[in-house]
Amino acid sequence: DMGINISKYLPKINYMICGLPRKEMTYISGFQNVGKSTWSFIDYICPVVEDGLKVMLVSNEQGIKNFKRLLMIHVLTRRLNYWKIPLKKLKSKNTCKEDLEMQLKAQEIINNEYMPYLLFAEAFDYNINTTKKLIKTANARGCEVFAYDTFKLDSDGDGTAYIGFINDSKSIFQE
Repeated sequence: DMGINISKYLPKINYMICGLPRKEMTYISGFQNVGKSTWSFIDYICPVVEDGLKVMLVSNEQGIKNFKRLLMIHVLTRRLNYWKIPLKKLKSKNTCKEDLEMQLKAQEIINNEYMPYLLFAEAFDYNINTTKKLIKTANARGCEVFAYDTFKLDSDGDGTAYIGFINDSKSIFQE
């Protein structure tokens, strides 16, 4: 059974894993501040949305505004091949007329091609019940992918936090 296609930006990974598995949980983990959220959003979520599948992205660390900036950068660079606005410049709003024109073009693409398929939510608590409610909302809205950024694991050295993490993950699928 083929999963959800992510070959647009990750062809080798898509081939190796046969797409993102449906009705299963996929974790992308790594050390702090190495770009997991950015990489996941740009290379996993964007191609799914570009294929017309609905995605709910829940953030409990970064604000929605940060993901919308990433989406703007993604559209400017990968869709419009415009590389003159790095994220830092976008945040500072120190742009010239050409930059503003390109941002308007990108925003039109975002409004027409991304926002109908991309739902954002914020959940700044780490409560598994809140997560379950958001998953139900995503399902009710026809989302095929539910992305949660970030599950936090407080390491206590004896493995109990890890076991709690596994149990919370299992409880999501048992509803």
